[in-house]
Amino acid sequence: MKQDNNRQLPPSLIEQLEDWPIYQLSEDRERFLQEIEAYTLDLLSDKPVSFTNDLISKTIYKERIRVKEDPWKVDPPKEKQFWRRLSQQHVRQSLDGDPQKAATANREILAQMIRRYADEIVGTFSIATFLFARRFLTFFFTRLLNAAALRSIKGLWGSKHRLADK
Repeated sequence: MKQDNNRQLPPSLIEQLEDWPIYQLSEDRERFLQEIEAYTLDLLSDKPVSFTNDLISKTIYKERIRVKEDPWKVDPPKEKQFWRRLSQQHVRQSLDGDPQKAATANREILAQMIRRYADEIVGTFSIATFLFARRFLTFFFTRLLNAAALRSIKGLWGSKHRLADK
């Protein structure tokens, strides 16, 4: 176990951070995103063109409203432009009328949408951020729980309690 300011941190299930699945996933993030995109596109490829048209239309409509009325701080840059561009692509494709071109265009639009969502959901994992959060939260909760324990059952365990005992 590592020492941090004379406090012992609880043991990890997997001691080496480099062995953690989330770390390994973040190391090969691009391949993982490609797998998500391919899997989701394959699922949607079996659906009729009318279904994917409706799905794309509804998603674009709802996202454009969300971005306009309730933008998130974590939205990627140029979020409005992304959905406007997809909307224009979708409208052009809808006016074409050729079912084969529509299926191809739908697949391209879906790929862009899936990539955008997957990229946002997968995020990133940083060992430095994790270690900081672990030290800070261990300290914070130890202080919080010790203060609460002292008020409610003072003297039962003494004044030094470890977070892992809580």
